[in-house]
Amino acid sequence: MADIAPDWEIIARKTNRAWLNLFFIVLQTLLVYPPDNRSSVTLTLRNRASGEVRKVTADSMEEAAILVAQGEFDSESV
Repeated sequence: MADIAPDWEIIARKTNRAWLNLFFIVLQTLLVYPPDNRSSVTLTLRNRASGEVRKVTADSMEEAAILVAQGEFDSESV
């Protein structure tokens, strides 16, 4: 799978509120606005060195990479 930060690989990706996001994309397309992502994404990550599995939720992949680099994972354990 893809790496998001050094030593962390993405093992699962889940779009939150996918139907709502699809609705807004279709609506924006009909109104000739560029589509904008309105859903957050929850990534399940595995540390290559320790095998630790953690989750992080963010509005974009860039934000998720920043959160992982800062060690700010979701509070729920996997």
